[in-house]
Amino acid sequence: MEQPTEVKKTEQIGAIMVLVLVIIIALIYLVIKPQVAYLKENNIQAAAKKAEFNDKEKQINNLRSLETSLASISSEVQKLSIALPKKEKISELIVQVDAIAKGQGLTVNSIAPSQANSEELAVLGSSEESTEPTIGQYAFTISVTGEYASLVSFLQNIEANLRPINIQKADFASGSGSNPQISATLTMLTYYQK
Repeated sequence: MEQPTEVKKTEQIGAIMVLVLVIIIALIYLVIKPQVAYLKENNIQAAAKKAEFNDKEKQINNLRSLETSLASISSEVQKLSIALPKKEKISELIVQVDAIAKGQGLTVNSIAPSQANSEELAVLGSSEESTEPTIGQYAFTISVTGEYASLVSFLQNIEANLRPINIQKADFASGSGSNPQISATLTMLTYYQK
């Protein structure tokens, strides 16, 4: 009778092994497989979030570099507003030209507006419907007296001035003597935003 018990034990062990194997397979299918899928999905989401974070970080770095660029060109923008003001700013222009002339040792006899102040220039590439500003012109005449070298320096400083000033017409007359004074009457043209 010992044999049947051994067979029974072997059958019981085999059945237990099959039952354990079925339980393990069920655990794998019902518990572990969803967890692995959940982990894979989390890894994909984490990679997407990391890529999104890297994109946002690049955007922040671009904004920081833009801020630095804007800070560095703010002085250039200020110079541009001086060079091409939004209105004629005649009094500032007169003071500026007068200071340049007197700085070169010239005597300013007169500064007066010229007849050609009604012209208007359209900004290049702008159309009738455009909101682009138009450029106005302001012409004025200045009469100065001084030495030749001073007059040449004055003209060079006018040319190098931040606010563009074009000399449209120049009339010169010289005096007599060992160190003659030159009288110059200059019609100049400058620009502004309308």
